[in-house]
Amino acid sequence: MKQFVPFFLALSLLAMLTVPAFAEETQQTCSAEYTVQRGDTLYSIGVKYGVDWRNIFYANGITNVLKLPVGKVLCIPAATATAPVATSTPTATTTVTATPSAKIPIITITGVAPGESVTINATNFPPNRDFNVLMGPIGTRGESGTFVTTVNTGTGAFTATYTLPDSLKSAKQVAIRLEGEFGYHSYNWFYNK
Repeated sequence: MKQFVPFFLALSLLAMLTVPAFAEETQQTCSAEYTVQRGDTLYSIGVKYGVDWRNIFYANGITNVLKLPVGKVLCIPAATATAPVATSTPTATTTVTATPSAKIPIITITGVAPGESVTINATNFPPNRDFNVLMGPIGTRGESGTFVTTVNTGTGAFTATYTLPDSLKSAKQVAIRLEGEFGYHSYNWFYNK
């Protein structure tokens, strides 16, 4: 039994030396850290730092892009560059850095028929995407509001009229929200009287 002690000691020492090295290789390198504020989205944070929001998503192990906890410190990974394209004739190599669009989706209230409907003008939305239209009490930003319909954004800009849900027809103020996948959303509110 004593003859195996040096073997197990060497094996333990080897394990201690290799585990930290492996951990360092898999650790995310942050170019910055950001503390989540109320109303932040991964998209808006990505625009601020010039990083694709999906890189922030994967770097931080986020499970729900629609619910970023206020106060959470996010690792902002370094912006990545695309690989140069090989050609058949020698030319200068060009590297392009991918940056997200700086456009933020906006809902503008253009008309209200009190107790009946609201007309909006939507701009800067990602094209050809489906968004859920939600309405709720003022102060909720429409989060978890009453589902009204689903709208396709077409070119990214559109005007539409939506009927108020029965539960909000007598409300003095109403929040409206267009919510899509991957955290894209926009909200506004209007006087209903």
